[in-house]
Amino acid sequence: MEVVMILTTVVLGILGLMMQYFNVNRFLDFFHLLIASSIGLILLSSLDEGSGSVVFALIGICAANFVLSRLSMLRKPAVRFIVPMVSFAVFTVIFQNQSIVLRDGQYMLVNVFLVGAMFITCLAFEIAVLKYKLFERLFLGVGIENTISSILILLLGVGILLATIASSLLGLYIVAIAFVSASYYRDDKASNFFVSIAILSVLPALLHSAPNEVVSLTDGDVLSGLFIGLFGVFLIQKLWNSKKRNYTTIGLVYLLFLGLSFFILWLGTLYFKLGGIDAAIAIFVGMSLANAIVGRGFVTASIFMILLGGVLVIPDFLVNEEQLMFERQNKIIDTVNLDDSNSVRSNRLSLNDLKGRHSLISKSSSVQFFLGNQGQTKGAFKKIKGSISIDENMEKSSLEIILPMSEFTTFVSMRDASLRGDDYFRVDQFPNMKYEAVGFNEVDSNLFEVTGNFTMLGITKELIVTLQRIKAEGNHVIVGSGKIDRTLFGMTPNASEGNIVTFNYRAEF
Repeated sequence: MEVVMILTTVVLGILGLMMQYFNVNRFLDFFHLLIASSIGLILLSSLDEGSGSVVFALIGICAANFVLSRLSMLRKPAVRFIVPMVSFAVFTVIFQNQSIVLRDGQYMLVNVFLVGAMFITCLAFEIAVLKYKLFERLFLGVGIENTISSILILLLGVGILLATIASSLLGLYIVAIAFVSASYYRDDKASNFFVSIAILSVLPALLHSAPNEVVSLTDGDVLSGLFIGLFGVFLIQKLWNSKKRNYTTIGLVYLLFLGLSFFILWLGTLYFKLGGIDAAIAIFVGMSLANAIVGRGFVTASIFMILLGGVLVIPDFLVNEEQLMFERQNKIIDTVNLDDSNSVRSNRLSLNDLKGRHSLISKSSSVQFFLGNQGQTKGAFKKIKGSISIDENMEKSSLEIILPMSEFTTFVSMRDASLRGDDYFRVDQFPNMKYEAVGFNEVDSNLFEVTGNFTMLGITKELIVTLQRIKAEGNHVIVGSGKIDRTLFGMTPNASEGNIVTFNYRAEF
């Protein structure tokens, strides 16, 4: 993300705070326009160049409706919905054949779900008012504002559902633009719902920036993030609404909320279950929900923009340089593909011209492993020892690999120190893991399965790994992969993290 974009979000957040302090609500619509434009520019980073025109068109629609809404004749209840409806009808016609290209593929932008979402959102307030008038007797004692807000939330939920079905990235943003465009023509507190949708609209871009991230509501860090978001917006809004407003307290709560949010984001670098982008996304969702209930003025919008700027910039500073460097130097491990496609077959070399015993080159031989349903926990043995013996009869060939615990890392020193201790790997007692195998069984052209014995924590179990020699510059290289059930070696089962360790190895000789 460009520095200018990050600075813009933070500056907008600070500007929102100033407007809230001076109580200049007449600029609220314009501030919403600035937020919509900023989020659009953020979403551009997840789109191909040809799809950028869609975002600029949406920003243009938002700006045009803001300008036209200044005309009092267009703000009359009988006609105020016409211009937003017409502007999105034109958008639909212009982009009816527009395709959007994302990492997960290409799809048509305009479809029946998106059209439904746009027009339900544009008309949501008018429908809510109509329903209230039709069923006014059922809502006695609730109040017109609360009743309309409740119906509006339901209609927005329908619009959001249709929009996300239509487009995983732009659907929510289109709904946000449709709603705020219609809200410009009214003077009511319902316009604040735009901030809730705007917060949600940026989440797909955050997920696209971290494609391996999985957000699960059963994870503790996600639930914690959700409640932190609820806490922050709810308490800060109540403090601003207080008749005896204490700005010192408000400032301290702002700092507390932002500090908690950035802290839970940083915790993800120590252990994925403690925090990370998924927890940050949950914080935004909590903020969106709290804003829908108690949000007023510039409060939620200002917090959101400041926090968004931090979420965009902080991950760049939290990059694990050790892990990044290792993965760059060992890219070949991640690209090992053991299917039987022609491209993979053509990359394999025969072992027949390597007869004899060969010692591994330790500094350029390594093992990478992955734990968790999505491989969230990553680690490696940065150097391994051993040898390979190739016999004319492959059934007599052998492989020996020694994994020194001194080379073990999960790229987080605090976690590594704990794992090497008496509760886990007991490095003082078991300084190495070892794999020994005799007999290479060819299962495809120059692709072998090797059955051997793996020893960890003093326990030995049978382990099958794949083996193939691949094209590489310089020395000879073999690669392969396998899986280990760590509970078979006396380690405590962990249902949330998983017990199966997947690994890839690269051995050079």
